[in-house]
Amino acid sequence: MGDVSAGEYVSSAPVAWDGMVFVGLAGSDWGIRGRVMGFDAATGRELWRFYTIPMGAEVGAETWLKPETAQRGGGGMWTSYTLDPKAGELFVPVGNPAPDLAPGLRPGDNLFTNSIVVLDAKTGKLKWWYQATPHDGFDWDLGAPPVLYTTRDGEPRVAIASKDGYAHVVNRRSHKLLFKTPVTTILNADKQPTVAGIRACPGAQGGVEWNGPAFDPEARTVYVGAVDWCATFRVGKVLDKHVRGQLYIGTLIAGDSAEKASGWVTALNGTTGAIRWKFHAPKPIVAGVTPTAGGLVFAGDLGGDFYALDKASGKVLKTIATGGSIAGGVVTYMVGGKQYVATTSGNVSRSAWPMAMGSPRLIVMSLDVPEGKTHRVALPEVAARGSAIDPTSGSAASTDPGKKVFQQICSACHGAQGEGGLGANLQTSKRDLAGVIAYIKSPTGTMPKLYPGALSDADLASVAAYVMALRK
Repeated sequence: MGDVSAGEYVSSAPVAWDGMVFVGLAGSDWGIRGRVMGFDAATGRELWRFYTIPMGAEVGAETWLKPETAQRGGGGMWTSYTLDPKAGELFVPVGNPAPDLAPGLRPGDNLFTNSIVVLDAKTGKLKWWYQATPHDGFDWDLGAPPVLYTTRDGEPRVAIASKDGYAHVVNRRSHKLLFKTPVTTILNADKQPTVAGIRACPGAQGGVEWNGPAFDPEARTVYVGAVDWCATFRVGKVLDKHVRGQLYIGTLIAGDSAEKASGWVTALNGTTGAIRWKFHAPKPIVAGVTPTAGGLVFAGDLGGDFYALDKASGKVLKTIATGGSIAGGVVTYMVGGKQYVATTSGNVSRSAWPMAMGSPRLIVMSLDVPEGKTHRVALPEVAARGSAIDPTSGSAASTDPGKKVFQQICSACHGAQGEGGLGANLQTSKRDLAGVIAYIKSPTGTMPKLYPGALSDADLASVAAYVMALRK
């Protein structure tokens, strides 16, 4: 599909339909020229390709006022796609331009970055588009699939939620914007990064991330989860030369303290865009938001709390502490007449989310199981590290509180036995007990700040003692 040496890779889930498979390339931050392709599902033969950065006589090429910058203009696809099987239309959410965070080097609107591009699924030909953020200076790309829905009077719409912090709803016939409603804090959205620095909201990890909006056809409501986390953007070294296969980024970002990051779930009137209610979560919402016919909305935050909200009012009906950050989808399904709810707990994207915690687990809950009898099942990669899994609780079978904390919070980076991975090898560390405690309190490098927050005083003392016991 692509060239790894040029920074091209695949991060999105492909979509299969009518004997074809659709998928695009990621790698905007390495200065690729994004493209989405259609393949024959039986043979793998490429049927068509569409470049998300237009050049020459292609539609939109004039929006790159320096045409030479389009060759490395980004426009990758971080996430999956939405298909309208009746119309045969493929909705492609396109990511940020390159150089990222350096708009001065690529004057113009920079189509089709930060856009929904609608293609003929059979031929790959462009049908129409909507650009959420032209000439982006804040990394406000589209990182989530859009949602297609129809109003009571039959008007087809598409709901797009962006890292710019807005929910955009567009008429799929006229291609006109119907409403644009903020779903998190918005600040200095009309500005660009400066040498002195400008604080803008959302930050580069704010707004709506990889799980997009959800539509409830009964309540005619669009539900959106979002991150409230601002940052200061400063123009850094001018990238006057693109080096193949290397990051192509031109602005320095200093995010607000991770302790200040929070989240929102917003319910919007699907017809008018008016806000029906908002729920403010203590930690960022990047997980899926799932409304049900039974009157609930399920969601979760990076602090590990799973929420059941009243979908009419937003009132919190139930909060369940899962012990790990919730950052994936939330599904509900039935087996043998019994209803279940499933989600993931434990996120290891610690460099992007310093507040992330826990080892990856799948949590399945049944609505008619007595309280306290939820089942947690370890994902295969966790079990493969050698953790002993208690099938009734999902946690490592141990009475050592330090070991329990380590496996829930630390093992994802440092390995099940402290042997190292994303984090340092703790078996060979030379720090004494006081040094381990001091480092956890004031970490450096990529180590996330866990205290105070994910770790209490008791957790800190017990996990530090357990780390000392891992020494070879």
